[in-house]
Amino acid sequence: MEGLRRMKRKISIGLVLVLVFAVGFGTAIATTGDSQITATLSRTITVAFNGEAQEFRDVNNNQVFPIVYQGTTYLPVRAVADLFGVPVDWDNATRTVLLGDAPGGAVPPAPPAPATGSLLDAGTWTTGGGARWDMIQGAANVPGGAEFTSAARGRTGGFGVRTFTINEARDTLTFTATATTDRQDANVSVQIRNAATDIVLFDEQVPVGSFNEFTVNLDGATQLQFRISGPVTGSNNIYLLNPTLR
Repeated sequence: MEGLRRMKRKISIGLVLVLVFAVGFGTAIATTGDSQITATLSRTITVAFNGEAQEFRDVNNNQVFPIVYQGTTYLPVRAVADLFGVPVDWDNATRTVLLGDAPGGAVPPAPPAPATGSLLDAGTWTTGGGARWDMIQGAANVPGGAEFTSAARGRTGGFGVRTFTINEARDTLTFTATATTDRQDANVSVQIRNAATDIVLFDEQVPVGSFNEFTVNLDGATQLQFRISGPVTGSNNIYLLNPTLR
């Protein structure tokens, strides 16, 4: 506990130094407004924190350096605030450097991370015919014993259609796909359409005997029409492994 207090005191002292640098700089050059000065941008001064040399960068990830003016070294406020884990911002309207929490002690919330989830948990197969889709489990059900957490197998002879309705709009659908067919050297394809607009979102041959990863831009579609095509005779199987919505 005592060590934690000492660390907090060090951080507080460090932040005070940063503020002194900024305030001292303003009073040295003028009491009101801005003034032109001649200072030295020093690429040879090293700043160490807890014995570790630091490399300061600005908000655009460009490296920035200390400035020396009249024998005093000034450090970039944003870079040092980031070093101590203190929120920093700039209010252009009032020309104010904002350090610490927002008024009221609340830090502005970070934007939410994109929601992800299995396609198979985000809706239901609803309409269509000519194709059967099964939820399958276990590597024994997939050619090559592929490992997966969720999968769907579409089966048809020739051509089949089935529609999947998503509970809410998402940006992309990603999945790993493979196929099997009773006909040697035959191709099996899957096409995904926006069922509401009939716009084709994806149209690819699915490899037989190997695995490829695909990404489909959904463009706001919430009804995805899957079309399987392959040899008319025999059995064609499309396997969608770990289909994930983002």
